[in-house]
Amino acid sequence: MRIAGKEIEDECTKCGNILECELFRKGHGIHQERNNVTTMIRCQMEHREMRGDG
Repeated sequence: MRIAGKEIEDECTKCGNILECELFRKGHGIHQERNNVTTMIRCQMEHREMRGDG
């Protein structure tokens, strides 16, 4: 998935809230510097566990 010129291929692409998620924008650095990356990864892990893939 390509968003704002960045190729996104991680767990975020499976989230139905991706375009409204501030954590996604900050963690991937969409139109800003990347920050909160560890929090974003924690969120991705929780999503994966809820889906049963983890």
